[in-house]
Amino acid sequence: GTNTIRFRAPGGNWTILMPNADWGSDIILRVIVAPDLIPPTVPTLVSPTNGALFGTNTVALDWTDSTDTGSGVAQYDVEVASDPGFGSIQWTSSPAASAATTGALPDGQHYWRVRARDNAGNVSAYSAVGDFTTDTTGPAAPSLLAPADGLLTATNPVAFSWTDVWDVNGIADYRIEVDDTAAFSAPLEYASVRTTASASVGLLSGTHFWRAYARDNAGNVSAWSAVRSFQLDTTPPTTPSPVSPAAGAVFLTGRVDLDWTDSTDANGVAGYDVQVAPDATFGSAIEWTGTTTASGVNTAPLASGLHYWRVRARDNAGSVSGWSAVRTFTMQDPPTTPAGVLPTDGSATWASA
Repeated sequence: GTNTIRFRAPGGNWTILMPNADWGSDIILRVIVAPDLIPPTVPTLVSPTNGALFGTNTVALDWTDSTDTGSGVAQYDVEVASDPGFGSIQWTSSPAASAATTGALPDGQHYWRVRARDNAGNVSAYSAVGDFTTDTTGPAAPSLLAPADGLLTATNPVAFSWTDVWDVNGIADYRIEVDDTAAFSAPLEYASVRTTASASVGLLSGTHFWRAYARDNAGNVSAWSAVRSFQLDTTPPTTPSPVSPAAGAVFLTGRVDLDWTDSTDANGVAGYDVQVAPDATFGSAIEWTGTTTASGVNTAPLASGLHYWRVRARDNAGSVSGWSAVRTFTMQDPPTTPAGVLPTDGSATWASA
């Protein structure tokens, strides 16, 4: 019959010895193999994609399998450099598979390429050049702007802000945390990732601590900012009550002393707002307003007529109480001075005022 023998060998003259028991002697074949001068196909880069950014200093590289119809693909030559001309090689490897992971690379932009090598020593052209960036350095910590450290405020929601941070590969976002303890133990009162350096947060009254950090586009995070604290007080002071003058009191035209009870507040009373008006609605025709830190005030001179007055308290956080009950008093002009009239008979009489 007919037998087919297949083999692969480098180019040259080869002798094949095949033992044959049936014939009683070995079969000797002399074969001339033409040399393999055809290189394998050029591989194509698969990953990372051009411009990819990594937060690690080792990167997984992948490319397509090359083919070789002659002696077969033996290995690949991979190069990573700091320049597109590959004048400064940073890492090389010769894997048999179409993938490799680099060694530790410095931060910065890197260029890479790969070629195939067959068993006859033929090499393909290099692939197109790819590039990627490694960045293992976190950005600087942000600085807190508002609220100021130790601030006492009644404004709720609270407006938080901090400095924008720069990073060579850009800032992705910020994380802000707010808690009622400086240890920031779970559960936190508030935590959020923000793309801007600000946040508006509604909180309960009390003492709060806050901090923030930045994260760059490679995933590296900064250190936490310094911790600040502030006190939120949305509870107004107690409402004062008018003391004097008594309701309906009558005074001669001039100034009036107004007095009321002291208000109380956990963070202290800052002062009082007083209004005097000619009507009980305290509309646009307010006659007199006053601000004082004491629980009493002397008004400006007031015109004759019926007057209404009320008072409210302000605490050190800026919260205001409700207005007190409204009281009235009347200002009246003094009587005119009587004028003497001399009758013709010489007796004295007085004209009524």
